[in-house]
Amino acid sequence: VGAWAPYPPDNTPGQERHKLPAATGGDGPLTYTATGLPAGLTLGRDRIIRGAPQAATASPVTVTYTAAYGEGGGDNSASLTFQVTVNPPVTFNAAELTPFIDDTIEYTVGQDNPINMTLPAATGGTGTLTYHLDFRGPADSPDASPQGLFFDAATRVLSSGVGTDEPAAPQSYALAYWAEDEKGARSAPAASHLAVAPAPSLPEIANREYTVGDAVSITLPAATGGSTRLVRLSYSLEPEVPGLSFDPVARTLSGTLTATGATELTYTVTDRNGVSDTKTFTIAVKNAAEAPTEAPESVQTQQQSGSKSFVVTWTEVSKADGYAVQVAAEGDDFPTDRGETAWPDVDGYEVRVLDGMLLAAVNVPEYGRYSVRVAAVNAKGAGPWATATATVVDTTDGGQ
Repeated sequence: VGAWAPYPPDNTPGQERHKLPAATGGDGPLTYTATGLPAGLTLGRDRIIRGAPQAATASPVTVTYTAAYGEGGGDNSASLTFQVTVNPPVTFNAAELTPFIDDTIEYTVGQDNPINMTLPAATGGTGTLTYHLDFRGPADSPDASPQGLFFDAATRVLSSGVGTDEPAAPQSYALAYWAEDEKGARSAPAASHLAVAPAPSLPEIANREYTVGDAVSITLPAATGGSTRLVRLSYSLEPEVPGLSFDPVARTLSGTLTATGATELTYTVTDRNGVSDTKTFTIAVKNAAEAPTEAPESVQTQQQSGSKSFVVTWTEVSKADGYAVQVAAEGDDFPTDRGETAWPDVDGYEVRVLDGMLLAAVNVPEYGRYSVRVAAVNAKGAGPWATATATVVDTTDGGQ
């Protein structure tokens, strides 16, 4: 049978498709056969090899291609041989993909270490493999170059920028990683997720004042931002305040204060990528209040000219929040209640105490001599009395 005519390859990615050359010569119609084809491939009447190979070949296999007419054999046929290699499919090693597919890749703006992840290489396929990493944002639209995130197909490195080239936050991407050979055969895509979080941020915290013995329960504020998808934010508070303990999970500072002093506290939040924020505030603890222990000194009285009134003055007493002033006619008893001003209850008595001026203005019902006493008071009680007398006379018409 005459010569084989040359043919161009006819390849379609996905399924093998090769058209073999036609024979010339012979006496009658020609039939074509191919023996030795790998399983899954067949030769059609149009001389095209079709199908999907069922398994890779360990080495090239020899295929015999024959054209014949009549019964074939002898001078009625001609054959040629060629080799077929079936490469394994493009695949990734599952164990090598685990760090990529089993964990969300999280990045926090401002973290010390940028992303620098080398994705695994694939095996199989025909010729040189090329690698692809697709980013798909929340709008389900592919983004080949999201801000601050880069994939180098030659080195298979996924990386992030630094400074002004950092990834934008907040943002999240679905990732699909796959390899392709020279004939267009692709691996199954490996899926992962990448989340970009803003740096954690704490609000301002007000200073607080307490007294020794106070029971304290403060819930410190939660931070916003930070990477929290797989690991919660962690909180710390330093230094310790005597009598109080901090629960970092509940963010509560509680206990009973045992010592005086002012403590500046540093409250810190840190996310899983090591990005932190701090705020400071002060807890001041003073001694518990005690009742005054001293009586006012220099208690003096002075009549208001031409009236049935006089003023009382005295010196300041430590620990006093205010003063009690009582007036009674000379020889009468003072009230037993420090809130009362005279005894017996006679119309015309009026005492107005001006604590800030250490002064009281007194109106009495009649001219005469009066007893006056002054004591310092606060929330814990009252101190001892200091006494004085006041003489109220009629100064009109020359009265003495």
